[in-house]
Amino acid sequence: MSKAIARAAAARAESRGAHFRDDFPGSGPLERSAYTSIRVDGGRLEVAMKPVVFTRVKPGETLLKGDEILVH
Repeated sequence: MSKAIARAAAARAESRGAHFRDDFPGSGPLERSAYTSIRVDGGRLEVAMKPVVFTRVKPGETLLKGDEILVH
């Protein structure tokens, strides 16, 4: 499990959430956010980046209007 976490962190060229990298301190644009997916294939860890699909709120939008929360 720890090898998968380390491989996923090394594949991400940005800091995001609890994963901070000294060599990539910025978080990058939200529009290019991606999930890091790991799977085992023939004993090897395969890393894939899957784009985040924003379905309710897109980057730069909000559900807040004043003090109330808007619900779609």
